[in-house]
Parts: sequence; structure tokens; C-alpha cells
Amino acid sequence: MAGGGDKSDDWFKRAYDLREGEQANLVYGTCFDQTEVELLELSPEMLALVQSGAEELCFKGGPDDEAVLCTRDKTFLVKRVETSNTLLLMQPPRGLDDRVAGGGGDVADADADGTMDGNTPAAKRQKHHGGDAGLPDVGAPGSALGGAPDGGAGLPETARAEAGAHLDAGATSADSVCPVGQGGLKDLTAFAQADSHLELELTAPRVDPMWETLRAAPHVYAGPEHEVEMDAAWARAQVAGDDDDYGEEGTPDAPPPPPRGFSLQQLVENTQASEVEIGVALEQGPAFQLHGRWRGIDPGYLDHLLDVTVVTAQAQGWELTRIPQGGMVHELAADGFPAAVVVHGLKTYCNVAGDDGGDGASGGRGEDGG
Repeated sequence: MAGGGDKSDDWFKRAYDLREGEQANLVYGTCFDQTEVELLELSPEMLALVQSGAEELCFKGGPDDEAVLCTRDKTFLVKRVETSNTLLLMQPPRGLDDRVAGGGGDVADADADGTMDGNTPAAKRQKHHGGDAGLPDVGAPGSALGGAPDGGAGLPETARAEAGAHLDAGATSADSVCPVGQGGLKDLTAFAQADSHLELELTAPRVDPMWETLRAAPHVYAGPEHEVEMDAAWARAQVAGDDDDYGEEGTPDAPPPPPRGFSLQQLVENTQASEVEIGVALEQGPAFQLHGRWRGIDPGYLDHLLDVTVVTAQAQGWELTRIPQGGMVHELAADGFPAAVVVHGLKTYCNVAGDDGGDGASGGRGEDGG
């Protein structure tokens, strides 16, 4: 095998100290058939951000979803591209550093199946079939070096230890660490094979499942009375399903109901969209933040809020094209409307007036307006 390629950036030739026209043995590593590697194609700009630590990539998707990959502010559809030719994966004689080989945590995994359970798929998989069936006969079996000289990050500990036993830790040239095999030629060890790679296509954020979850019980907000009813229903369910007589003298109180709504972090982890795109959607969509958790709002309750807002504005002598937000929040607080709900209602049906310090709202948003 001749050392060729791009002479300006031929890392392989430099790593193995290959001279022009030098022949070498191409062999399979000890764990070649058990090691599975996914190749991900990145643009030069995204690769530079990942390598600098300025960007984290996160795969998202449930078992029945198309996988997406999210950066901080973009969402990409992940497509698998099959490779017709055999692609053998090589690495320097001393192996890859831990971060490149998979120990740096630059790529994360997250579920986005609407369950908000935070389960994380395995980042790496091991092949379970054995043998060399279907592999081209390109050389002798791997030497004791296995498929990952020196560190061998990403391979089993046995292979890593076996590799380390045959290396000179103080060596500085490739000749002293690259094993010599048949015919006195250097053994160039392939540690894995790939028959496909993943490529990315920019796509729209997939936030519809997030809206469905936020608008479903018990996370949808339908007023303080409804909140009390749900608390009471929870307490009754606990009493019916437990031997403890909650509320009786000398017995514990029923446990509090689980929190309603979701934190931003929960939504980011379980929605097929980037954090920035999710933040924009929440600010513009049918959701609001109550006690630090994002919740949907019942359409019927939102219509009721609009009616009360109009009646209150008329009672206070405010023009419907000039409703003071602070004043409306104060007036409706006496009727049990949380400030966050009032602000969301004004944002839904009104436009913010721009010449009064942002504390006013002008009525009317097309067919959504009042």
C-alpha cells in the first residue's frame, strides 16, 4: 500500500511515518468485527465549533420518530447514506485521544417522544455477530496490538491493555510504535468498517408534540377553580388506592400532587428542536410560565379571560386600543387571574403599544383579536 493522498494534510502518512512508495501490510484489529462506528458528516463551520467546545450536538427522537440533530439554535434531519464501497477506518498508531474517540461528551442523546422521561439511548453500540464473513481478504489477522494502539479509546479494556503492553510509552517516532508484520513491513491496523454515514439537512423545529403535551391534562391551565378540583381529585385517588386513612387523626396527610407543567430543561430534552427554537416557540405560542413551569392554556378559559378583559377595560374607561397591561393585571388579580395568565391573554389578543414604556396594549389581532 503506497502512501499517497493530499500532501498538504496527509495525517495518515505522517502518523505512520510512511515514505513515498513504501509498502505496508493492511490488517484487521482484534476487535474489528465487534466495533461499530457511526460516521457523521459536518460542515467545516460546524466542525470547527464542535472542536472548539463552543457547540454541543444532541440527537433527539423516540422509537417511532425520524431522528434529528440539534445544535444550540438549529434543527437538522438526520439521513443515512449507504456506501457502496468498503470503507475501512484507521487511526494513528497511538490511537485517538479520548475526546475524539468518544470520551469527551461533545455529542449527547435525548429522547423526544413526548413522554418527558429523559431516557437516553446508548451513544455507542456493539455488534453481536461474530466471524469475518463478507470481509475482503486484505491481509493477515491483527497482531497483538489489536485495533487500537496505545489508548484504544472506545474498545474493550482487554484490547486496550493488550495494545498498551506492546508499545513503548516514551517513543517519539512512528517506527518505534508501529508494529512490524509479515515481510518486515509495517502493519497498518483497521479498527472498524463502515458501510454508511449520516448527513444532515436543515429542517423546521418539530414542536407540535410539545403543544399537545402542554395542552393535555393535567398540564393545561383552565383557571384556579379547575386547579382546586384537580388537587381534590388527586387526594381522593390517593385515599382510595392506599391503606392509610389520610386526614384521620394521627394519620399522615395525603402526598401533594405532582407538579403540573414542565421546566424549560424538560421541554428542551424531549422536543425535537433546538433550545433557541423552543424558546421562541414558547414566547409566541399557546403557552405561558406559571411558578417556573411552562403550561398550556385551555381555549375556553382563554375566551373567558378575553370577555373579562373587555368588561374590565370598559369599566375602567380604558380604550380597547389602549389597555394598560399593569393596570389590567392589578384589576384582574382580584378576580383570581394570575398575572402570568393575564399577560399571556393580552399578548394573544393585543399588540404591544410602543410609545408608553411597554406597559400598554392595543386591542385587535385580526380574527384572533377582541
